[in-house]
Amino acid sequence: IYKLFNRNGVPITTEVAKVLLSGIISDTIMLKSPTTTFEDYTAVQDLLALAQVADMVSFGQTMFASGASLAKENPRKMLESDFKKYRELGVTFGIGQCEVTTLSDVDDYKASYLAELDKLKVEHNLDWAMFLITDVVRENSVLLMTSMPIAERKLAYKKESEGKFLLSGVLSRKKQLLPEILRVLEE
Repeated sequence: IYKLFNRNGVPITTEVAKVLLSGIISDTIMLKSPTTTFEDYTAVQDLLALAQVADMVSFGQTMFASGASLAKENPRKMLESDFKKYRELGVTFGIGQCEVTTLSDVDDYKASYLAELDKLKVEHNLDWAMFLITDVVRENSVLLMTSMPIAERKLAYKKESEGKFLLSGVLSRKKQLLPEILRVLEE
């Protein structure tokens, strides 16, 4: 969208620049995701100036902190808001993802999210359902998942408790988590 504005000579207001900046910051997890491109970096620099935002990190942290609180939101709504289904190697699975600014309260809502993941698995006829909760500040994630004992034992992540894994340094479902899931399924 930024390219379209820029290419067509449409002036970008401060408000529009903030919206575009928010989109890129959200999609790239403050330019830390492995999916971040050179164009993302250059667009953010231009948009920071146009939006009159001095510090991308502060802007991004404020933006993510004002997002939905997983402890207070409807678990089903949060799980389905960014849920992708896959069929690989004869296994049908789904992975949802959300961004937060802390993982310290995951145990407060873990049970309700795991219960909804089980329902989602059945309703969507999946073999396996997962929810990646990404801490954009500390660049770590927690993975909540339905039971799949054979696959769970092969995961390269630390199992913290039943249905909960710590994924240090993992930010991207597509570039980091999905390859690990596929590796486990191939074995």
